[in-house]
Amino acid sequence: MAKRRDSKDVIGGFDALRAARQAHSDGLVPDVEVTREVIQQDGTRSVAHDSPGSRIKRTVMPTRQEIVCLECAHIFELSGRSDNTVCPKCRERLPIVDLTISDEWDDELYTAGTVTIEAGGNVIDGKITANNIILQGKISGGELRASRCITLECADEIDASLLNSLDLKIGAEQKQKLNGVCTHRNVDLAGELEAELELSGSLIIRESGCFKGSYTGPGLAVEEGGGLLADVYVQA
Repeated sequence: MAKRRDSKDVIGGFDALRAARQAHSDGLVPDVEVTREVIQQDGTRSVAHDSPGSRIKRTVMPTRQEIVCLECAHIFELSGRSDNTVCPKCRERLPIVDLTISDEWDDELYTAGTVTIEAGGNVIDGKITANNIILQGKISGGELRASRCITLECADEIDASLLNSLDLKIGAEQKQKLNGVCTHRNVDLAGELEAELELSGSLIIRESGCFKGSYTGPGLAVEEGGGLLADVYVQA
């Protein structure tokens, strides 16, 4: 059986750090300059000179982002920042670039990042494929295909067949009408939506949201203050 060490013989990490700082401030620890080699992304090398204690800083965790493969829908996590990655399941190479559309668009676009269609943007044809798509402008043709979520931040009437995504989100203070049947997993509603929803997950109506139309799906949550004026068919 392992013996428990007497607490008098143990110095905690915080106490040791505090003692070291006090010793340095009292002049008991000599100032020693530390040199280190720094290699830049372009391969150039330089030497940095650090004063004592300058390298003791808050640790910053690498950026983590969830990626949904655009080909096989496999979900995985990526640490750090990169312009591309490879799906660990299907080995498809995925570009990871956040892009913005500010005018008329009628071409193909493919990225595992986020595409934002600004207020002046208008998708008239083509296919935009991304992890996330934010629509602030208009869409009258083509297709928006998001492996994760499409966020609607525009007051407009849209053909539901142009929106293909796992989840759908309606921003606050938006009045949206979707024509046709909308099939998604979850819909997060903070604005006003009129639609015919057939979901595999849940409809979540926030306190500022209001839903009109018909809803079929297994889950429904309405926050206090949220509005629901619809035919509802909740299925187990």
